[in-house]
Amino acid sequence: MGGSIALIITSIAFLLSSLGFTSNNILWMLKKTKLIMINMAVSLILNITLNVILIPIMGLNGAAIALAAAYLAGAILSEIEAYYLSKIPPFKKNYINAIAAASIAAFVISSASRFINVSNAYILAALSFGFIIIYCVLLLIIPKSIDIEDKD
Repeated sequence: MGGSIALIITSIAFLLSSLGFTSNNILWMLKKTKLIMINMAVSLILNITLNVILIPIMGLNGAAIALAAAYLAGAILSEIEAYYLSKIPPFKKNYINAIAAASIAAFVISSASRFINVSNAYILAALSFGFIIIYCVLLLIIPKSIDIEDKD
């Protein structure tokens, strides 16, 4: 079980890094590749510094936390710069509704899986299908989760 927490933290880190993809594309579009390089350098320095501090204390989990913090810092820098230079908001308000719907659906499926023996692929597929159904229903129920453009 020692590496499972580090894997969860690292998965969250990769999710956090995806927050900066759109803003990096905006910076590329604006030909601000030097800012992207600086953001990557800041993330690298932060990662190395936090690794030096956290690995002796927390081991593998410390390395995972350092990675997550570095990815989050890089994404935040990209978001701020892209918004400042382009005035294009990085997130729409309905993204929060989609995240909330996914979180609720994940919680329901996670809770259900505690009572079900997930020992074969059929049960796993059924739980995955259940997640998709719950997520889609929640998107329809939660107001302003879907834009007019999304309905086409």
